[in-house]
Amino acid sequence: MPDLTVISYGGGTQSSVLMLMAAKGLIEPMPDAAIFADPGNERPSTYRRVAWMTDQVPFPLIQVSALIPITRAVAEATDHRGRPYWPAVPMHTIRDGSKEGMARRICTPRWKIEPIITVIRSLLGVWPRKHVPRGITVEQWIGLSHDEVDRIKPARKPWLVSRWPLIDLMMDRQDCEDWWAENAPPDAPPLGKSSCVLCPLHRPKDWAELAREVPEMVEAAAEAEASGKAAEKARQRDKGDDSYLHRRRVPLLQAVAEDTRQADMAQDLFLAFGEECEGYCGV
Repeated sequence: MPDLTVISYGGGTQSSVLMLMAAKGLIEPMPDAAIFADPGNERPSTYRRVAWMTDQVPFPLIQVSALIPITRAVAEATDHRGRPYWPAVPMHTIRDGSKEGMARRICTPRWKIEPIITVIRSLLGVWPRKHVPRGITVEQWIGLSHDEVDRIKPARKPWLVSRWPLIDLMMDRQDCEDWWAENAPPDAPPLGKSSCVLCPLHRPKDWAELAREVPEMVEAAAEAEASGKAAEKARQRDKGDDSYLHRRRVPLLQAVAEDTRQADMAQDLFLAFGEECEGYCGV
């Protein structure tokens, strides 16, 4: 048996199902705690699920965040501790006006993994910069579903053992959604994806959706992009890559406007086709 069992809770679909299944005793042993690492830029719907889940589970749901919220880090061209660094998220880059690439991804380890490890160490009573005693084992449950099996990675700490209960149960995302619909309480919030609003890994349709759902957060992301780029250019005297949050590699609001326009055109085309096609085309 592990000395400590924790759930890494992201507030999204799969990890929410994992939390509720654990709370009902459907996955054993009962976790000692769950940890939500807050980068400071999640959708409001994610925070609502986290707040709701806090009252549903019989174990503590601990919320932790880095010293610097991720939006501020991007805006000020720093890392999670306020030290000069650019970019804090894996932005889409252009070098010499034509060579496309992508910046290094430090956001997951700095804003997610490290805060969770800090909480786990505190639960073990291990002070910062002290070694976890030999023989101690912590089992960390991660909410990946069976359709995400390619995302499995071993834990990087010798005392930490990762477990993927949903994969063990052969549950994919649709299975998770079906389980939630059948087993979640009536007041349960709807499931949804958990991710930073300013994440450069969003697809164009994701940006269009965010522009409709949380326009003020998209505007804040655009301001952070512009501010961070200006800070980094001043620091490097206009040298280095040109970086963008959107894969179009143009300023965010310009790219999102184009995404929204294309999404609207696709919807109009679908509706027009639906109105015309009533099953009589070959009659």
